[in-house]
Amino acid sequence: MSGNIQIQNRELKLEDRYIENSLIEEAIASSILEGAVTTRKAAREMLEKKKSPRNEGERMVMNSYETLQMIKKHLGRSITPEFILEIQRSVTKDTIPDEDVGLFRDNNEIKVIDPVYGTIHHIPPDFESVKPLVDDLCDFINGIHDKTFTHPIIKGIVLHFLIGYIHPFNDGNGRTARSLFYWYTMSQGYWLMEYLSISKIILETKNQYSLAYLYSEYDGMDLTYFIRYHTDCMNRALDELIKYIKSAQETQLKAQIIARSTEELTQRQAGILIELVENLNQEYTISQISGKFAIARESARTDLHHLEDMKLISKIKKGKTFYYYIDDENLKRIKQIGL
Repeated sequence: MSGNIQIQNRELKLEDRYIENSLIEEAIASSILEGAVTTRKAAREMLEKKKSPRNEGERMVMNSYETLQMIKKHLGRSITPEFILEIQRSVTKDTIPDEDVGLFRDNNEIKVIDPVYGTIHHIPPDFESVKPLVDDLCDFINGIHDKTFTHPIIKGIVLHFLIGYIHPFNDGNGRTARSLFYWYTMSQGYWLMEYLSISKIILETKNQYSLAYLYSEYDGMDLTYFIRYHTDCMNRALDELIKYIKSAQETQLKAQIIARSTEELTQRQAGILIELVENLNQEYTISQISGKFAIARESARTDLHHLEDMKLISKIKKGKTFYYYIDDENLKRIKQIGL
C-alpha cells in the first residue's frame, strides 16, 4: 500500500482519474452503508455532473465525497477530539438535526440494533465516558504512551473499530470511522489507500462487517476478528483496483491506436470517444468528462467540440446545459475510423 504496483514486471501507471473514480465509489458505498436512499447510478451521475443533491440520500453521498477530499488537506496532523468532531460535522452536514452535528452525544439512547429483527447488538459506553475514551483513543493513535510498535495499518483499523465501539455521536459514527481510517493510513505514507474503495467491499459483505464487530466484542474485545476482516477487505479492494487499472490501460492502448490511425484525433479525444461508445445510452456533460479524465473544463469543452465538429458525437441542450451523446449517424462515422 506504500510502494509500487507491478504486474508481470511492469509497473502499473496510476493517474488522477483513478483517484476520482475511487472517491466516488467510496462516497457512495459509505453513505449507502449508513442508510442513504439513492441508487449508485443517480449518485455517481450527481457527482460526475457536479449537480446539487436532490434529496437527503444524495446529500449524504455529497458529504462523504467532500469529506474524503477535505481529509487530504490534513495529512500528517495529530488526531484530536476537535478533528474527530470536524470529520463528523462534515459527513453529517444538512442530514441530521443541528443539535447532533459536531457534538459528542449527551445521552444513552443510542443502540446498535439489527434493522430486520430488532436485536440489540451493541450498547455503547455511558455518554459521560465518551470524552475520556476519545481522549485515550487520540493518545493511542498519536503514540503518546507507546512502549511497543504497532503497525500503522493495524492502528488505523483499531481507530475504525473504536469509533464504532464508543459511538461518540448520535449519528454519523460509521462514516466518521471510515473517513478517519483513510485519513490515518494516508497520513502514515500508505498513499495507495486513496485509490481504494474499502466501503464498496464492506457494502458487499456488510453481514460479515457486523459480525466482525460482534465477534470482537463478545470475545473479550479481541480485535483479531475485525483486523482480519478489514485486511481482507483491503486486499479485495486492491484486486479490484488492479482490474480497473488494467481495463483502463487497455482502453488507453486502443485510444493510442486510433490516434495513430488518424491525425484528426489526439489520444485523449480518442479516449473520450471510446468512453461514449462504451456507454451508448448515456449523455455526458462537459463537467462529467472533465472529472472522468481529470482535465480542465476548457480542455474537456474543446475536445467535445472537436468530436462534434467531426460528426463523431452529437449534443442536445437541456435547460442551460449541453449533453453529448452518440446517435446512429455518429456510429457510422465512428466505424469508418476503425473503432
